[in-house]
Amino acid sequence: MTTFTLERGKKIAAEMIRDPYILSQYDLAKKMSKSLTDHGRKHAEDVLKLGLELADNLSQLVPGFLTEWEREVYLPIALFGHDIGRAIDGPKHDQLGAQMIGKYLQDKGMPGEHTREPCWAIRNHRASRCLSLEFDSKVWALLVLADKCVGDEERVTGWKAWWLKSLGFFGVAKHLWKWSNEDFKNSLANFSIKSAQIVVDPNDSPSPKYRGAIVLKVDLDHSVGTLEDILGVEWFSEAFHSCARATQYLGYVFRIEASGTRYSWSKEKAGWVTPAQIDVPRG
Repeated sequence: MTTFTLERGKKIAAEMIRDPYILSQYDLAKKMSKSLTDHGRKHAEDVLKLGLELADNLSQLVPGFLTEWEREVYLPIALFGHDIGRAIDGPKHDQLGAQMIGKYLQDKGMPGEHTREPCWAIRNHRASRCLSLEFDSKVWALLVLADKCVGDEERVTGWKAWWLKSLGFFGVAKHLWKWSNEDFKNSLANFSIKSAQIVVDPNDSPSPKYRGAIVLKVDLDHSVGTLEDILGVEWFSEAFHSCARATQYLGYVFRIEASGTRYSWSKEKAGWVTPAQIDVPRG
């Protein structure tokens, strides 16, 4: 029996992110989710880029942080393939995506021992799964961080983007929060974020058991929404809770930084707090 090599795995991973079939499924996913935030190929590309950058940063601080298989094969497959199931069904996109990518890899000749890791990460990347299971994979944790931390105004598309831009011009977008349902609040939250990035700060550690902090830095348009508004949205609240769990599994703590102030989750106060212990409501 021919041994499946790392080089073969890297080739399949590299081909997957350019495969016309995979890209066509993401174009369909964008159409299927047009009433929500963008889940097309650009989102997949953004998650891939962010996840690989985070993996590189962590590997520079901790040599051997990822194996070659994790870094070169499993991680890019999971990052790029995580939302492909939205081409078929939104609520079940995690399960369907894992099945679609699993079949794709199998058809390319990748054995089950190498498909399990990326498919497990895809199957469990939704917040509901992250909050009900214990993290047991670095690939999974990195996917969750990259997926949940990618979000800004460009993900709001269609009529919502046009409307919010118009309302923002007149300075009234911030008044929509109390009248909006969770779906529209999600769009408001994304539209409030002008840019977002993840940095690793080895000097921000609350105790010796942590290597430092993984920090989501956001630049906000306060004429649309504040960090308090964003943290009050159910999706973002659960997403950031998932990020905190994923980050702890990797040996770090999770922070959110807005307007130069860092917030961390306090179990005692059941809310996001500043170093001065000023509570930010979770919602």
